[in-house]
Amino acid sequence: ARDHQPARVDHRVGQEDRPSLTPLDRVERREDGGDLREGGKGARREGKAFSVSVSGFLFLLLRPFFAQKSEKTKLFFSQQDCFRAVTGLPVSPYFSAYKMLWLLENVPAVKKAAEEGRLAFGTVDSWLIFHLTGGSNSNRKGDGSSCSSSSTPPASPTFVTDVTNASRTGLLCLKTRAWHLETCGKLGIDVAWLARIASSAEVYGKVAAPLSSSSENIAEMVRDKASLYRTCSGESGFVSGNPSSTSGNNKSSSDEATVVSWSCRSLAGVPISGCLGDQQAALLGQRCRVGEAKATYGTGAFVLLVTGSEAPVPSSSGLLTTAAYQLGADAPLFYALEGAVAVAGAGVSWLRGGFGIIERPQEVEELARSVEDSCGVVLVPAFAGLLAPRWRADARGVIVGLTSATTKAHLARAMLDAIGWQTKEVVEAMALDRSSAMGSKAEKGAAAASSAAEEESKTNSSPSSSVAAISRLRVDGGASRNDLLMEIQADLLGLPVERPAHGETTSLGAALAAGVGAGVFSSAEEAFTVGVGAAPSVFLPKAKREDVARAYEKWNDAVERSYGLAG
Repeated sequence: ARDHQPARVDHRVGQEDRPSLTPLDRVERREDGGDLREGGKGARREGKAFSVSVSGFLFLLLRPFFAQKSEKTKLFFSQQDCFRAVTGLPVSPYFSAYKMLWLLENVPAVKKAAEEGRLAFGTVDSWLIFHLTGGSNSNRKGDGSSCSSSSTPPASPTFVTDVTNASRTGLLCLKTRAWHLETCGKLGIDVAWLARIASSAEVYGKVAAPLSSSSENIAEMVRDKASLYRTCSGESGFVSGNPSSTSGNNKSSSDEATVVSWSCRSLAGVPISGCLGDQQAALLGQRCRVGEAKATYGTGAFVLLVTGSEAPVPSSSGLLTTAAYQLGADAPLFYALEGAVAVAGAGVSWLRGGFGIIERPQEVEELARSVEDSCGVVLVPAFAGLLAPRWRADARGVIVGLTSATTKAHLARAMLDAIGWQTKEVVEAMALDRSSAMGSKAEKGAAAASSAAEEESKTNSSPSSSVAAISRLRVDGGASRNDLLMEIQADLLGLPVERPAHGETTSLGAALAAGVGAGVFSSAEEAFTVGVGAAPSVFLPKAKREDVARAYEKWNDAVERSYGLAG
């Protein structure tokens, strides 16, 4: 078989079956001429990259909501929780392992590479690190082991992933931090295909010089995202769909953030020392410790709560159990509960594109603020079902309570309310799971739990492994810049909502991890205190609890009306 470069793939599937290519995230360099001491990255967690050749990767990045189920996935789908006790995740094509199964069944090049022992399976972070460190397939095999405690940086090139990205594959045992052999065996995935698992903050390797030709291809594509979109349409041989037709991502190249050009050669020798999934990077960027939660409002909304390092907290309330961060090879792994809301900023985009009641997303706040409330209108934006904690794929959007007095301002207000209600549901589910975990811990030994709590009260300077109550919600993401939405969120939760002055929390989290991994900080604790900067904007709850409770009943009634409407 001939070599497969990222910009050249010799396999095409039918147009109706084509996966979508996820655009590369922004890559930036310092413009002040200063030295770059280390590099860190936050990656979209469920995307995939596969190595199938001697000198390159077959570059198939599947969007997280790629809905095709493999035949093997369908067999497990009736038992969605069969692996949850080990991996923290349900069986779903959302997660990486099940995308892998689909490709093995439907893409001959991938299947052939597996049969010939030339296949490597990894998330986007492992693909980037592999090529940035000058990778070739001769060095790509993983050993299925967990992170090494050795302080010696691995020799480049290296095929590695961090524990937070590994936790999103559906193959990681959260307790052991290693690939789970039994799960891999049942799914027919060879552990030899998988990357080595490392912590979120250690030196994985150094940027090679000269970089591989595939990395040069990355640089060329990143310089011109419009060219990347042309590539996505199939003109350059990618297996891809049309990005403009992807739900929730109807963006022209002019709508995308500007990608800063960079020279691969100028990074030669820079250590790569930090790596996290995007939501975990934001969690670290928000400096969230045990018992603290953050919500990122983008197209959807992701809420994560750090639960501790003793053991992962299982969810019985519709949430996911995942890795939060591990700041060093010998550092403890902290766990988190996560809940995803499908529609946040996408709802505002719908008001513009679907209803046409606003011309720009920024107008929604002024319009919604022009009325005191939604005048009894409840909008459930279940455009493609509901995610956590309800998980109702059969739900569809409904609007309840329309009268002749309803205006576009009331609809705008109802949409912001809906974002707030959905986030409240996730936070309440987290409270239930934490309460259950605390109860189990108390049953095992009240004296031990009391001692741990007393020790934590003495040491507030580092992340604790005991579960604390949520006292506030930290927020970030584009929609968090909407002051009215944040005021509504505080009212519905009955908690203070904090928005940091520094809005790029994902980038900050990746940088903090890189600083820890490269030894820039004296300890991992310094990552939680260094450069905190200006005080955050704080939104305090003002609504009466009884008013919120009555409105919550109406919300729940409206949500139940959305069930069973999928055609």
